[in-house]
Amino acid sequence: MNGLTAQLGEVEAIAASVTAKPPLADVLICTTATLIARAVQIVAGRIGIGGQDCHSAIAGAFTGDISAEMLKDAGASSVIVGHSERRRAHGTTGYHLHRRDAITAQRRQRIVRVRRSDRRQIVQMHTHIRHCLEARLGAEGKAVRILYGGSVKPSNAREILALPEVGGALIGNASLKATDLEDIIRAVSRQAEPSMAA
Repeated sequence: MNGLTAQLGEVEAIAASVTAKPPLADVLICTTATLIARAVQIVAGRIGIGGQDCHSAIAGAFTGDISAEMLKDAGASSVIVGHSERRRAHGTTGYHLHRRDAITAQRRQRIVRVRRSDRRQIVQMHTHIRHCLEARLGAEGKAVRILYGGSVKPSNAREILALPEVGGALIGNASLKATDLEDIIRAVSRQAEPSMAA
C-alpha cells in the first residue's frame, strides 16, 4: 500500500533507466490499482506494469476487490497473487489451493527467514515449487518463472538469481526508490534473463 501520484516519477525513472541501458532482465512494476492506468501511459511499453492482487471472480458482489479483467482493462499485463501479506492480513488462500499448495506456501514463508548465507533452502523450495507446477500444469509448468520473494538487495541479488530454479525476484521495499531498484537490476544484468517484479 505504497504509491501516490507523486511517486509516478520513480516509475518514469526506472523506465528511462531500462531504456537507456537495457538489462538482461524483464522488469515489471506492480503498482497500486489507482496508479496502473497512469503508470502504463508513463512507461509506454518500456517496462511492464502489473497489479498487486486480484479476485478469482470475473465480476460480482465483492466490494473493494478487483478482477483480473479490470486489471487488464487498466493496462496491467501481470498480477501478484497469494502474497504472504495478503494471506496474513486478509486470509486469502491462493484461491482454494489444494493441501499440497498450502504446504508450499507455508514453506515459502519460512524461506523468507532463511539466513543470507544458506542458499540450499532456497533451491530446495524452488525445486519443490517446480515439481508442484509440473504436477498441476504438465509441460507448461516447466516454463513458469518462479520468483524469489525474500529480501533481495544489490548485495545479494546476483547470488540468489544464479541459483537453480530461481527465475527472478519479487522486490519489496527496495523497489520504492528508482535508484535502489536500478542497483538491483544492474547487479543481476549478467544473469540469463531473470524476471524482476516490484
